[in-house]
Amino acid sequence: AKESPVNLGAVRDDIVALIEADNSLAPTFVRLAWHSSGTYSKADGGSGGSKGGTIRHNPEINYGANAGLVIAIEKLNAIKAKYPTLSHADLYIYAGVVAISEMGGP
Repeated sequence: AKESPVNLGAVRDDIVALIEADNSLAPTFVRLAWHSSGTYSKADGGSGGSKGGTIRHNPEINYGANAGLVIAIEKLNAIKAKYPTLSHADLYIYAGVVAISEMGGP
């Protein structure tokens, strides 16, 4: 059976609600998006990157540079549960995009 497309407007609304409840999440969502994409490794045959949202797993989440990102991941877990067909990777990157917009960025 074909999966229904995710309603990104609804996902955006849910991310905005998290940011409105705790505005410190906005820059943390940007960091999560950046660090998630930063896991790409050419040396490992092009593995990593945002694909799979692997930043949520050991050892990546425990790297010093990723300190505090587990808070953002935990907050986004409720959204992930609400939209099971939305990948972790897409959610993390989209949360960063929404956060930049909410902070007045381009």
